[in-house]
Amino acid sequence: SKYCNIYAANASMECTTTYYFAIAFFSMICLYLVLLNLSEQAALQKFLSLYRMVAFTIMLATLAWRVGADPSVLVQFQARTGPRLLF
Repeated sequence: SKYCNIYAANASMECTTTYYFAIAFFSMICLYLVLLNLSEQAALQKFLSLYRMVAFTIMLATLAWRVGADPSVLVQFQARTGPRLLF
């Protein structure tokens, strides 16, 4: 399989290692933020807000690019998930 599913019975060692590394990295960031005073977090929070906006824009752009390059992707998605309402 081309996807890493940590909950699968046959999860690969690479998948498991990557998952635990990501959890450890996230835990270190959370611990660091907990130890900071709120006033010291202001600059970091501004950076993270900007990062979220940039990441979301990149995700939307890659989605639009993929659908624009091959509109049949939407048909394949609906075939797998069933029709969805947009609201």
